Amino acid sequence: MIKTVSTISHHNKFYTVVLASLFKCLAFFTPIVFTYLGFEFIKTYFLYILGSTIIWVFTLKKINSGEKIIWPNKFINWFFLAYIVSTIFSSHVYTSIWGYYSRFNGGLVSVIILYGLFVVLLNEFSNYDIRALAEISALSILPIGLYAIAQHFGLDSSLWKTDATTRVSSTFGQPNWLAAFTAMVIPTILGKTLNIDEKYSERVALLWAILFLIAFTTLWFTYSISGLLAFVAGLLAFIWVNGERVRENAEVMLILIIFCGVIGYFNLGIFNAKVKSVFIDIQKIYRQSVMVKAQEQDNIAVTPNIDKNDGTNEQLSDPGYIRTGLWLGTLNLFLSSNKIMLVGTGPETFAYEFQQFRPKELNFSSEWDFVMNKPHNYYLELLSTLGIFGALPYLFIVLLSLGKASKHFTPGLLAFYVSNIFGWPTVATAFLFWLFLVGIEKEGY
Repeated sequence: MIKTVSTISHHNKFYTVVLASLFKCLAFFTPIVFTYLGFEFIKTYFLYILGSTIIWVFTLKKINSGEKIIWPNKFINWFFLAYIVSTIFSSHVYTSIWGYYSRFNGGLVSVIILYGLFVVLLNEFSNYDIRALAEISALSILPIGLYAIAQHFGLDSSLWKTDATTRVSSTFGQPNWLAAFTAMVIPTILGKTLNIDEKYSERVALLWAILFLIAFTTLWFTYSISGLLAFVAGLLAFIWVNGERVRENAEVMLILIIFCGVIGYFNLGIFNAKVKSVFIDIQKIYRQSVMVKAQEQDNIAVTPNIDKNDGTNEQLSDPGYIRTGLWLGTLNLFLSSNKIMLVGTGPETFAYEFQQFRPKELNFSSEWDFVMNKPHNYYLELLSTLGIFGALPYLFIVLLSLGKASKHFTPGLLAFYVSNIFGWPTVATAFLFWLFLVGIEKEGY
């Protein structure tokens, strides 16, 4: 039986509605879903279930309509291919396919799902639709932020091993992960607040302004330096690409900045010690690295040696010291063989391969007994696990996406790139990364 044009058109409309509905659910609920037994794990499988369903519906639509598939640009394809090649030559293929246990995000399966979602978005959604999905994802900060603020004031403080009143984590389970996501969606919220598309009433803009205040308060209560650096980077990028609109709304921007300053000033929290740690680390860059023993008080590690030049104790913050050791060990891992330099050890295999390159100085840190499963720098992680073959296309993707200077997507992407200097993509931020890239590609870089 031959299908008529009207029948095919009717089916296509049905598939389009289903795809739009599934993507809206994915955008809004991925950052929110969690259980008290796990955070990333449940988000990962939520992505797997909805993502694979979306890809399946899209495939049926293409088969039904006979339409050709539009494929991503060469750098996206290259990056995806690098994951496949690196997995084939992985030191632990099972882990590279599924991801490291307890998270199961970052392995080949999750990348296949995200790449598939990229293809679906590229084929079925306009730039306007993608911006709408980014806004829906940003709206999730309302329940996430309210929960985080409630945590700061003592809600469910007895449920967690760490003190949530000191650093909130909300539905993410880790303050830095929450901060990275919040910093990534704040430019979208700010864009709606300032009406950069000039489509909404002042009343709607006011609601987005309230959401901005909730988002920043959430970010601040994480007390994440990497998150705040990402926020500043995203804010500067937003001002740069939306300069005219920002100037037209200078009074609104001033009010928002004053609010941010007030929240920060009256809630310094653990930043007293953190700021001290940053200055110590900056000084340490110019001094020779020496053995450090961690102290619990103020999370500051102090060396037993005396600096001969000025007679003062040489100090280094424990987090800074740990990251320095991790980064140096990761570089040594990357340089350890031609195979690793070319295609890496395999996605998510860092925990297995780093141990033999772990600097002995880390035994004197507060995390001396930890298994380091991430280098806390996504770019070094790519070098060590995907090699140059995987790191190069990602570098091109970063440069091209920033070079486009999109008023809707560049600020959020820059925030993402900055936060990854000290961390790595979680499920929610990885989804936004691929979503924003589609938006950039739709604008034609």
